[in-house]
Formats: sequence, structure tokens, C-alpha cells
Amino acid sequence: MAKVKRGAAAAKVTSIFVCPIKSCRGIAVSQAPISSTVIRAPGMGTLKIPLVIPSETADGVSVWEWCGSALDEGADASNWLSKYLGKPSRLVRFNEASEIRAVDPDYARGYKIMFPDEYPFLMLSQVSQFDS
Repeated sequence: MAKVKRGAAAAKVTSIFVCPIKSCRGIAVSQAPISSTVIRAPGMGTLKIPLVIPSETADGVSVWEWCGSALDEGADASNWLSKYLGKPSRLVRFNEASEIRAVDPDYARGYKIMFPDEYPFLMLSQVSQFDS
């Protein structure tokens, strides 16, 4: 374990990226609220996603080793994504009522995740000029 030198600078956040849709490119931001329900893309109108639970489900949704059902956000979201991506697409939301994905208990016992690979937040570090 590395020793922290007395008077050493604390960790500093140098950049933040959010990925509002699984498998889509991250967006660099200066701050990141965790409650957005709007999706924007260049050349597209804004897609508003309501916080209500969708009534339709999509079966056979898979992320890495997980496969299950998800809540389908509907035709407007599907049309928006399909137009932007240039191929048939659906926007789905994790179905917390019927699906469970637990975090590896060796890292965070008792927590659950949705579609992320392993954890709801990913933090990376980089070498600094002060590292020896």
C-alpha cells in the first residue's frame, strides 16, 4: 500500500463523462446531475423520457452475461433512436420489479445495479506529476 505524504494534495477530478444510454458514447460535462430524463443528439429534436414506468416489456434483452426482460420506452423513443443510429433500435429501462443484478459482494455487498457492466459509477485514476 502506498504511503500518503504529509501535505500531499487530495485527489482532484479532472474530467467527468456521463453515459445516459448504455453502450452509447459518453458526454464530457463540468458537473453531472443524476436525474435527467431528456436525451439530446446533434441534428435531432429532444427526446423526453418520462419518469413513469412504461407499460410494455421487451424480452431477451442482454448486457454481457445477463439476459432478461426490460421495460420498453415506446414507439417515440424507438423512432428517435432508430433515426439517429440509422438502424432499428429500442430504448429499454431496467425492470427492477422482476430483475435483479447484484454487485459482486467482494466489492460492495448488498448493492444492486441495473445495466452497467458492474457498478453504477466508474472512477479511473491517472498518473500525476507527483507520483513516484
